[in-house]
Amino acid sequence: MAVEGSPEGSALVRFGHSSDGREHLRQVRLGQAVSERGIALYHRSEQGARNETGVVCEAMEALRSALGRDDFLLCGDTTLVSERNLGALHEGGISFLAPLPSHWGYRQRYLAELSPEQLSPLAYVSARQACLPEDERARYRGCELPWPLALGDGRTVLLRALLVHSSEEEAACRASRARQLARAEEQLARIQRGLGGRHYPDRTAVERKLAQLLVGTPGRFLRAETAEQEGKPTLRFWRDEEAIAAAERLDGLYCLITNVPAEQADASTLLAWLKEQERVERCHRLLKGPLRVRPLFVQNDERIVALLAVCCFALMLYTLIEHEVRRAYPDGLAALGEGRRGPATARSVFALLDDLELAHGPGGQQLDGPEQARSLLERLTTTR
Repeated sequence: MAVEGSPEGSALVRFGHSSDGREHLRQVRLGQAVSERGIALYHRSEQGARNETGVVCEAMEALRSALGRDDFLLCGDTTLVSERNLGALHEGGISFLAPLPSHWGYRQRYLAELSPEQLSPLAYVSARQACLPEDERARYRGCELPWPLALGDGRTVLLRALLVHSSEEEAACRASRARQLARAEEQLARIQRGLGGRHYPDRTAVERKLAQLLVGTPGRFLRAETAEQEGKPTLRFWRDEEAIAAAERLDGLYCLITNVPAEQADASTLLAWLKEQERVERCHRLLKGPLRVRPLFVQNDERIVALLAVCCFALMLYTLIEHEVRRAYPDGLAALGEGRRGPATARSVFALLDDLELAHGPGGQQLDGPEQARSLLERLTTTR
């Protein structure tokens, strides 16, 4: 949570790096724990400059003490993954699962040690796609590799690296690449039509424009050649089919790293656990979206903690409502009258209930509004 101003003597507000990349920002960290059904259960406020690993380890210990159990799994993102962080978590006895950043070299290991034929099908179907025909669902395949990790005391442990290929992500990568290349080729064709004009009078002007255009994806897969003929610049461009074919071999591929033993979770289970991380991320989005409060002036740390607690209590109620509506409407959004697929959401519930009014008449109070909204309220208040 970003904090404006400079509260004197605050033990919480510190300069830190926010998750969206903004530096030198006064902030307070907020940690959350969410149940497997997506219900927000636990939160704690932390100093804004604290290292994430230290915060996570303390939070896990607090949860262990509060619940009297230690079967917790830390599902992180790529920012969690460093040799120091993973070593500290492993030595602290904390089970973790996180995507491996690309600079760790898992793509090179895949090309050197594996092939598409060695990837086995993974049994995972998202709740959103469960109602789709089997041939329309995303398909996942994977294979495990041992991944050495050096600890601070000089020992080396072998972690499990699960290479996963997603057909859905593969299609998204290729569609995005095709759009970017088509857009860049259209701009290159526009440059060709303007050669010799006031915008591109010479070869230098054309090369200067190409340096601006051929960056990122277009720069990786498009090649351009300039020359001069009879005092007029020329331009030729083409797709590098070899580079595109090499990139397509890695489309849809990512890697998960974990210290969970194979006897406790197979590859399909690891993938399902990672997908559940979205529930925590979604709770953070809800705090910044539907439950966002207007900026408030607070004078001390106690008020900051109280404000975050109120927001998290609201989040708990929001997720409980969503849990109840999914029990009452197992058919999902379609059962609520929405023209899209997927599980029912609290937002769709509130949108329906917003049309209800409490009317006072000779017969007493009664609800006035659409039949579907009245049926929704009745089902939610009677479902146990």
